Amino acid sequence: MIPEWMESKGMFWLASEISDSFPKKGERVVSMQQVFVKFSDADQVRNFVNAVSTVEANFELGSGRRVVDPKSILGVFALDLARPQKLVCDSDDSAMLDKIGPYLLRESVC
Repeated sequence: MIPEWMESKGMFWLASEISDSFPKKGERVVSMQQVFVKFSDADQVRNFVNAVSTVEANFELGSGRRVVDPKSILGVFALDLARPQKLVCDSDDSAMLDKIGPYLLRESVC
């Protein structure tokens, strides 16, 4: 039974939302990977987008407040490519790092 004061303040809703985000029994937990990439020319950007597009995972690429989908070539070109960009991936697949290896600036796994 939930006390009225908890329901009126929305605390029950918050508690149920938090518990829904925990992995269920037998569910696989995927770790996030973070690497930095740098491009020297437009061909590298095109090849990078093609390589990332073959991976079944969610990605974010950017720095600061500007974050784009790295599977979008227009999104990647909208970034300041003179600077290294942070690539975050929700896959723990090491094959993904092999595909983007030529564009890695340095590797740091979270």
